[in-house]
Amino acid sequence: MRKTATILLIALLALTLVASACGKKKSEGSSSPTAPSMSAQDILKKATEAGSGIKSSQVGLDMAISLDMSASASPDPSLQVFSQGPVKITGDMATQVEPMAVDGTLSLGMAGQTLSLGIKVVDNKMYMDWMGTWYEAPPEVTKALNQQQTASPGTTQNYGDLMSTLQSMGIDPNTWAKELTVVGTEQIDGATCYHVKMVVDTGKVVEDIMKMMQDPKVTGIVGADQQKQLEQLGGLSPTDLEQLKSLFTSAQVDMWVDSTNFYTRKMVFDAKLDLSAAGGATSGVSGMGLNMTVTQSAFNEPVTVTAPESPQSWKELQKAFGGSNPLGGSTGL
Repeated sequence: MRKTATILLIALLALTLVASACGKKKSEGSSSPTAPSMSAQDILKKATEAGSGIKSSQVGLDMAISLDMSASASPDPSLQVFSQGPVKITGDMATQVEPMAVDGTLSLGMAGQTLSLGIKVVDNKMYMDWMGTWYEAPPEVTKALNQQQTASPGTTQNYGDLMSTLQSMGIDPNTWAKELTVVGTEQIDGATCYHVKMVVDTGKVVEDIMKMMQDPKVTGIVGADQQKQLEQLGGLSPTDLEQLKSLFTSAQVDMWVDSTNFYTRKMVFDAKLDLSAAGGATSGVSGMGLNMTVTQSAFNEPVTVTAPESPQSWKELQKAFGGSNPLGGSTGL
């Protein structure tokens, strides 16, 4: 279902952009007696500045995508994977910016099954472990990975470029929050953290993303591959746009910022969508839920990665995926 895919991509991009730029919205004050005297705006500004000093960390990912399926309708066959519960993606990996190094695993849980994937990046080479066998990616894949990291809106080092690019498009992140508050202080891995909550004005974010989809400058924010994907999903009518803006029933970003060094130790994205007015009745889908938790620890500790012995060629891995590129994108491999 093309429209559902469009909605999902826009929702994920919306939450990612909001998390990258939420430090620019004026704070509405504290909502708890235990909240610190610092404003949410000041906390997030310091978190942005501190993030540029993070060269390595241990990253945890826990993501769930769920659909509300109608028992009385025949759902789209491509969405049957959601009939037994949410599709879950979890991961744990050590990452280092320069020299780029990654060592971790990802797991995909769907329809009662769990698939695991290993990832290593070392000495400008990328390897993937699929079903117990390691494969070496060609140089083009690692190059694309480096370019994506440089262009990522989540990279604090690129925060200034992100803001200036958005502003040049006539997009103001200051308008993306209905509410920005300091909830209070909480313990994360033994560290006292400021908990900051942002309630998102999803209609405004979707409107700005649609504007970005028509502007070539967006490639400097989301990367060339993602820009091509967005272009493929373009061409929505004004009616479609209004529908998209009304789909979100709620969207929120929560951040836990270390009160000592202002590193972001945890971030939670959560959104719920009502698809009943967007073709959901005919597809058997009435709603969608998106939830993603990202944690960080072991800041600036060296990451040592050992390349696997005797990896097989990337073409062998492509065969296991029916001839397609297992990483998607436009590497042409």
